[in-house]
Amino acid sequence: MWHDTYSEAKEIVEEAVRRLPAEEYDKRAFRLMRAAQLSLKHEYLPKSQWTKWEDETWYLQPQLSAIRKEYADYRKLTGMKPYWATRSSYEKSSH
Repeated sequence: MWHDTYSEAKEIVEEAVRRLPAEEYDKRAFRLMRAAQLSLKHEYLPKSQWTKWEDETWYLQPQLSAIRKEYADYRKLTGMKPYWATRSSYEKSSH
């Protein structure tokens, strides 16, 4: 899944992942754990389990689009960043 490669270090991706339905979040976590395990073992996913490009689901796209729109609207209305866009940078600097 292409969106599994997005970095959660970016606030917009972190927020999109937070908004995922529980089932989709669990599927993503499983794929990431499986990828890490295969990487540690220096193995490849069996070809029979590969995802075809035409079967790609783009599961983060609805959340990313909504968040970008919310960000632009909030920025236009207040001139400030939304809380979620500053949260992780604040948490990282406070430790």
